[in-house]
Amino acid sequence: IAVAAGGEVYVANPPAFGRGAGAGSVLKIAGGTTSSVAEGLPLGYPAGLALDHRGATLFVSGLDATRSHAAVYAVDLATRAVTSYSQGIAQNSGAGGVHRAATRDILGWCGITADTRGTVYQITFR
Repeated sequence: IAVAAGGEVYVANPPAFGRGAGAGSVLKIAGGTTSSVAEGLPLGYPAGLALDHRGATLFVSGLDATRSHAAVYAVDLATRAVTSYSQGIAQNSGAGGVHRAATRDILGWCGITADTRGTVYQITFR
């Protein structure tokens, strides 16, 4: 889950675990109402969520569309446009968690399958 400054809660709704299980979604809970933010995302299990400091972009850990490697999706919350990023993490076949630093827009993403050590990657964005 991720919680925005205004109290909105974002929840990953992954499909059943395993290849071919289908795609998941991200839901927003605000004022007692649930709405869809993004549909058809091949989420990791468990899926990680993080908001940028402005609360404008939600980052979601997942897999690329063919489920062959890890990806991070950026969901523009104003337009619902989804952009996929995998540069530097594509050597991982599973999705790791994504977390934002407390005071800066820097993400940490944990690789879980490229090596036996569990490499942590730093992702920066503007």
